[in-house]
Amino acid sequence: MSGEEQPWKELRPVYTLLNDLGRTRDDAIAVARRTPRWRGRREPIRQEIAATRHLDLLGNSCLTLIRGATVLDPGPRKASAATVRGLSGVLDALAEARGSHAVFQHAARRTLAVVRDAPERGSAVPVAVRESVRLVATDILVFAGADADEAERAVRDGSTDITVERRARPGE
Repeated sequence: MSGEEQPWKELRPVYTLLNDLGRTRDDAIAVARRTPRWRGRREPIRQEIAATRHLDLLGNSCLTLIRGATVLDPGPRKASAATVRGLSGVLDALAEARGSHAVFQHAARRTLAVVRDAPERGSAVPVAVRESVRLVATDILVFAGADADEAERAVRDGSTDITVERRARPGE
């Protein structure tokens, strides 16, 4: 297998996992609508369903960034590596958070810092990869609980902070 084919082989299972996430979300919606215990707790369920939709978008934007970064020449790849590592670190923290508002807020601030430090125009990083970085950052912010329009604006304007909404937990 050539070096160019290896990333595609490794990414294929991720597409399957994202597809499974969508099916699981649909199943959860059906169960929540039919289960008397959860009928009265619509807001936490609605928020969790929205979070899984944002997670689906985030997963796809990450895959787009990975695909773009893997085909870069060595110079641009090196220039974008710190940014990709920074976003990966934020995603690791979110994976461990399990719904912690404090972690979501910290992840949002870290995401904005990573994007502010990303190589900009005139750098060796192609426009498509820079835009993929911005898309991943915006999707992280929205998943964490920021308003989508505010997240897009914060990434574009180089903001240092953004408010993330506290999520109700399904058991509350």
